Amino acid sequence: MRDAWRHSIEWLAALCCVAAGVVAAAAFAPKSSFFLGNFSLYWLPHVAVFVLLSIYKPPRPAAYAGVASALAAYLVLFHSWVFSRQHPESLAWLGYLFSFPGAVIGAFMALA
Repeated sequence: MRDAWRHSIEWLAALCCVAAGVVAAAAFAPKSSFFLGNFSLYWLPHVAVFVLLSIYKPPRPAAYAGVASALAAYLVLFHSWVFSRQHPESLAWLGYLFSFPGAVIGAFMALA
């Protein structure tokens, strides 16, 4: 009984952390005709990390929660850094995309 309760709490934590990433991506995407494209740019790398993590070895839900919270925090911090710059319309978001191989490596290291 105790293991089932712990497992359900881990899934709840994982869902909350994933939802935090979705909310951050939706909040940062401009509310115009570019919403879906920008939302995809912010959120699909997170999905790619989760898929690669699931293909390799399905971890405990607590691992998903940790990875999701790290990815959501990275999105928030990167967004605040980009928009603190003098020219936020730069190609700095390419740095966000190019950093995700490191996120995949970090997620795999967390499973080891």
